[in-house]
Amino acid sequence: MFSNRSILQTAAGLTVTVLVAGGLAACSGATHALPAGVAAQSRQTGNPYNAQAVAIPNAAKFVDEARRRGFVHNTIRNAATKCRKNVYIYTSEAVTGDLDVFCEDAVKKGAPNTLVSQTANLAGWGLAVSPNNLPVTAACGLPASQELLAVGTNSGTINIYCKLSGGGYTQMNTGALTLTQGDAYGICFDQTGGIYATEFPYNTIAHFTNAQLTNGGAPAILTTNVNVAQYYVACDYDKLVLKGKPKGENYLIAYGFDANGNVNVTNVNTGSGAETVEQTIGNISAGTGFPGGLALDRRDDLVANNQYGTMYYFNPELWNSPPLGSCTWGFNPNDYTNIVFDDRQDEIWAADTNVGSSGVLTTYGQSNAFPFAGSGPCSPGSSGYQTSHPLAGEAQYLGIAVWPNRGV
Repeated sequence: MFSNRSILQTAAGLTVTVLVAGGLAACSGATHALPAGVAAQSRQTGNPYNAQAVAIPNAAKFVDEARRRGFVHNTIRNAATKCRKNVYIYTSEAVTGDLDVFCEDAVKKGAPNTLVSQTANLAGWGLAVSPNNLPVTAACGLPASQELLAVGTNSGTINIYCKLSGGGYTQMNTGALTLTQGDAYGICFDQTGGIYATEFPYNTIAHFTNAQLTNGGAPAILTTNVNVAQYYVACDYDKLVLKGKPKGENYLIAYGFDANGNVNVTNVNTGSGAETVEQTIGNISAGTGFPGGLALDRRDDLVANNQYGTMYYFNPELWNSPPLGSCTWGFNPNDYTNIVFDDRQDEIWAADTNVGSSGVLTTYGQSNAFPFAGSGPCSPGSSGYQTSHPLAGEAQYLGIAVWPNRGV
């Protein structure tokens, strides 16, 4: 029996339900109703750490370590930090709600990618940076060509940040972007300058318009008809539609599992929510598949990560054809939970949770070269190896993004 609340896989391939602390005191006691037929695993009102049920490796040791370290961080701003180029990695940590920023280029090959800043209670779930070819509404006193950062929080909301140059961020939205249920595990910017976000662990996807990114408001909801739990989304578009009607192909791709445990990459009709299956990547009950992140590059190559240790990439927009390549990244002790292309589009950064020899979880961004050479092991990309770690209290990155985003 699998659960819609599962996020990570155990080394034995079985989901283990544990209590994982959330990062925001403000959402303490909040409960999300689960879909019919799913065993109750809601947020625990009596738990002082605002627990939510998810599946992770080495459950008891994870909780003990999280409690030992505590969850309160001070904001770190190191203005003296200089990166080799003006490219930054953003990560979102589930336990603390930390939003971390790193230099995308390591100082030297094999060295950790430098931590630029760390702020608690801003994040917790998915991240997305708008593509640099997507004009958005002018905000924060900057022109409309700026890029934005969407951040899923531990309270079922999304915040939008601008002024990303130099690894910084300033909150742009004055009104709340609140999901109708669940958490924003997968987020992508669409061709209108709005965002789609999964309402994990449900089969609904929320859409916020470009205007709502500033002013807030209730989202439009797509209820999908194949996957019963949606983890991730990716947006692909050939023409922008900020002005006039769209021309060309515009796709919303989702990644989740269906009622039989089949792990599906689907093409979602943005009017009806109807899904067409593009790929089935294993089965949860059989222990052969688990959703682990989606990424699209500017050539429309689609990369889907299987949390059992393999990333696959598929033909541009021929996503139902056999994969062009794959690479294996060492499931147990590693677990890739989300992926993103770097600014040069020749590297994939993964949010990695690592179970060390002592059983203590460590989390970091992991570099992977792209395209994959055949089907062998993944290798580090050109800009680095791993982001700096360990960071106190952090154990599970669920979101990762790169600025600038030169894809789609």
